[in-house]
Amino acid sequence: EQPRHLVASETAFRQQGKNIVRDLFVVMMPRTTEIRLATLFTGFAVALATWPGFQKKDLALGPDHATCAMDEGCAVTGNFGKEHVALQVALRHGSKDRISSEEHVPQKAATMVPSEIGQSVEPLVPPMLAPERPSESLETDVAEEGMSLPDMHSEGCKDINIWFGYSKEEKACFRDGDLALLVGDAGSISENLLMKADMVVLLQLARTPSADDMEADRAHVDINMKSCESTGGIALDTQMSTKLQSRGMELVQLRQYAEDDPQSVDQSLLSIWYNPGVVVPSHGFAYKNTFRGHRTACTTVGASKTGPINVTYDLPVSLCTEAIAHGWPEYRSSKSNLVVSWEPVRGGSPFAILGANMPSRYNRGKNDMLQRTMLDIERILHVSPERVFILGDLNTRLLADAWDACESSACHQPSAWQKQVELTEACTAVNAAAGGFASLASCQAALENLTSCRRTCIGSFACDATAMDSMGSAWERRDPKRGAGGFDLLAQYFEFPPDRTINERSPTGQGRHRLPTYKKTANEKVDACEGQGAVCTANPCGAASKLDAADMSQCSSLYGDCFEPALGAKFDDIPADDPMSSHAGQIFVKPQIGWLDAMGFSKAISKSVQHLLYLDRLQLTTGDHVPFVSALTFDPVEA
Repeated sequence: EQPRHLVASETAFRQQGKNIVRDLFVVMMPRTTEIRLATLFTGFAVALATWPGFQKKDLALGPDHATCAMDEGCAVTGNFGKEHVALQVALRHGSKDRISSEEHVPQKAATMVPSEIGQSVEPLVPPMLAPERPSESLETDVAEEGMSLPDMHSEGCKDINIWFGYSKEEKACFRDGDLALLVGDAGSISENLLMKADMVVLLQLARTPSADDMEADRAHVDINMKSCESTGGIALDTQMSTKLQSRGMELVQLRQYAEDDPQSVDQSLLSIWYNPGVVVPSHGFAYKNTFRGHRTACTTVGASKTGPINVTYDLPVSLCTEAIAHGWPEYRSSKSNLVVSWEPVRGGSPFAILGANMPSRYNRGKNDMLQRTMLDIERILHVSPERVFILGDLNTRLLADAWDACESSACHQPSAWQKQVELTEACTAVNAAAGGFASLASCQAALENLTSCRRTCIGSFACDATAMDSMGSAWERRDPKRGAGGFDLLAQYFEFPPDRTINERSPTGQGRHRLPTYKKTANEKVDACEGQGAVCTANPCGAASKLDAADMSQCSSLYGDCFEPALGAKFDDIPADDPMSSHAGQIFVKPQIGWLDAMGFSKAISKSVQHLLYLDRLQLTTGDHVPFVSALTFDPVEA
């Protein structure tokens, strides 16, 4: 057998609930070999020195043992700073056993990881190109041989409480206090769940980068715009940090950029505040859509924007010669997947949280990007793809016959494919011989009737409880992320809660169907909303959200106007090399409506999840997507 090495497993070593060390070691030994404990502790100290924020510490080996032999349990003790720590070591022939922690309670407990670690903004590159931790190059070998980490303190394990917030901001600047429009009023169920959560997850898509991020990343990302801070804006993540300040939670953040317009660069930002006594972060990655480009041609490992973890990044375009040389069409776009893996402290296997901004079309790599993400959650993060939470813009529109759920046949999709093509192309041409309309005039009349009918139908959906219940159930059955059509990879991995609100008056019961989260009228399409920030009542969506239940006379017309952009359709197709190969070459029409903005979880853990909250925030009118909040409890041991 070849000589083996010390490998960091990146599970927290804990003492009295405090972060002492973030590495435990796996020792892989050839047969009939002993390891000097001094070597083990020296390796321990070297690994610690590589973590951001750690200063050089004196780590002294205690006199308990000189060596640790095969098939023999022994202790390693010593001092880290002023703290006395101990490890229990177990060595087995040719195996990779985790070294478990054993607490030696000191006279005075102290937090050895300074609270300010990772709080400064680090540029995307460099020091993203800084050396990785010593263990990084060895982790893949460990995972490939199937090492699974045993549970820590699984007895008496409690659920993990997670609160989710999501906003697609379209570069809007938020004002002080706007966070309450997302979270909910003081004393609301949403706010109560937020303030009791062990993890608070906030995903901001199409976000204006902060002034600090612009300064840090300007050397490699072409940015030529003003920050929100320069106009008095306060980002939602900044407001959330202030709100959670009294709770003593720690923060990890990942970011990625859209680079297709230097005048309007936007950022995807995943922020997760966490209780380190319940969970600790391990690794992360921040991907762009490479559109089936070479997977590792433009990746590097560096520090997270905030927090103590290593992150695998897709490089900015300026540093990705492959994207420049081959013109990868989606590499500059806003599409991104941001993932962080987590270790439950009180027992259970690791899990991951995925903040997604999926490509808008299958022929632009929608399934391909998800496949890359799920494979690397296992390959790089060493987390089972069966233990993942997902939220964000999943970009999954309903099937073309979704409008058949409307009462009037004038709303329905024509059965003839050629007529579907001509209506989708707004009657720019007709071909009667191929089964299309007889004339441009007849096509235009059909399009006008179709649009008018659908406007009325969506108004009924929003304002009539009976119509909402009937149509909502029919639309869920036509949702590809739930398996309809068989061509969306999301349905292979994830289960999605019913698209019904879980309202604040009855958090354990399901309310009415959610309104579609796409495609609604954005502020930028309403002249009177210019400069209005995140909320504009001149936007029909904003006005509709303010309607009083006692005066619903304008309900149908306002919601019809709100969702006017959703009345059309577009083409899409499944590429020849798509992961859903059985549908390769399929061409179809898809309406611009659906519950694109959603959260879900791996099917394998669905029985370990209790969904407590699901509310949309239509009053936030920044873009054409609807923000939402959600909350759940998760049992990582049962899953």
